[in-house]
This record gives sequence, C-alpha cells and structure tokens, in this order.
Amino acid sequence: MNKDLLRKYFKEIKEKTNGDNTSNSEIIDYRNGTCLTTEMLEEEFEKYQKLAQEIEEYIEKNDLDDVINEDEVKKHFKNIDEDLFEYSQAVLKDFDEYMAIEINKRNEKIRKANMIFSKNGNGFDTIKITIPVGWAKELGFSKEDREGIIILEDNKIIIKKEF
Repeated sequence: MNKDLLRKYFKEIKEKTNGDNTSNSEIIDYRNGTCLTTEMLEEEFEKYQKLAQEIEEYIEKNDLDDVINEDEVKKHFKNIDEDLFEYSQAVLKDFDEYMAIEINKRNEKIRKANMIFSKNGNGFDTIKITIPVGWAKELGFSKEDREGIIILEDNKIIIKKEF
C-alpha cells in the first residue's frame, strides 16, 4: 500500500474510532486494550480490496447495478458476511468507513438500548429489546439457529444458547 495513503487512512481511522497513538505513531491504542498497527491496517486493506472485488464481480454477474430495493440486493449476498459492509445499492463503503465500523464493533461491549413496548394479538403488553448482530453471532445465534434461553439473575439478564 502507498505510504501516503496508509498514513491518511491511519489518521482518519484513529479520529473516527477515538483511538490514541501518542505512545507510538505506528500503533492506534484503544481503551479496552486492543490496538491497530500499520501492518494490521495493510492486511485489512488487502482483505477489503478482495471483498470489494468479489462484490463488484457478483453485482456485475447478477446484473444488480440498477437494483434500488436494498432487501432485494441483500437476498443475493446471503453467503457474504453482511457485517463487513453496508448495503447501499450494494456499493461498498470507503475503506476508512469500513475500518471504523469494524473497529467500533470489536471495541464495543456496552450499548445503550431502548425497550420496545407493544401489545400482542390478545391485548397483553410485550417488551422487546434488540442486540447487535455481532453479539448474537458471538453467542452462537443465527437466522437458522435462533432458539436460546434468558435468565434473570442478580438483577442481570443473561442470554444463552439452549442447554
């Protein structure tokens, strides 16, 4: 990767992810103990380029260039990890945006959430809360395997896969 481009991305990613590189200009440190080095950034850029090429080829092969309906486009990408890119008519985000999203996902273990109150078909109150897709995957849940258990223990809600 071109060194000027590497420095540009490194600086933009540091700012977008609230990283710190005062201890070493080649490493971005995060509060949770993780870091991103320039070597790691180059590796991620290569992965990004490969993914971008795969997506571009798939879009062209399946004639998705003119598809506006995001859900229609998403159907085509079931086999590609949808967390790696944001769908906007199937166009990949810029690398610095991509890395900021990925780093923030990795560093994020606390999230503010609102309870969703509604009534079911019988008129009873129900309450739902959403969790990040990455957390659900980390716990072993998927669209095909979504059954689990919740436990209220010591004023905490625990979500686990079934026994």
